[in-house]
Amino acid sequence: MARAEIDHVGVDVDGASAFAKRAELFLDNARLEALAPEARQVLLHDAVLAGCDAVLALNGLRVVGSDGGHLLRREKAEALLDVDRDDLFERLDDARDLRNAASYRAAPVPLPDADNGISAAAEFLHLVRDHVEPRLPERLR
Repeated sequence: MARAEIDHVGVDVDGASAFAKRAELFLDNARLEALAPEARQVLLHDAVLAGCDAVLALNGLRVVGSDGGHLLRREKAEALLDVDRDDLFERLDDARDLRNAASYRAAPVPLPDADNGISAAAEFLHLVRDHVEPRLPERLR
């Protein structure tokens, strides 16, 4: 497994727009109460990753390699967003830990924890929108 690293690829506004839209779709699906909390947790994690990829694409970056890639995406997006929201990023880390437990250990996700993760993901995607949308051409908004 290749260690994840940041690759400079040039600004990709189309990719940023597509990732931002995908993030919103995943978050909308994570809010579906008919889904199991574990499924909701996986979707919200994917929403956060897609949001990170939107920020990276808009800044001409992408993560290559898989070992540590999820965390590297989140950390680089956090730095690029340049906001002082340690509380939010700690909640996102907690949600990632729950997703890992659900995905890799078949651990249950308590409903309140899934709801807290969805709240954190929604706050994060609000920051992503504020960063990405103003920098997109009109055709992609």
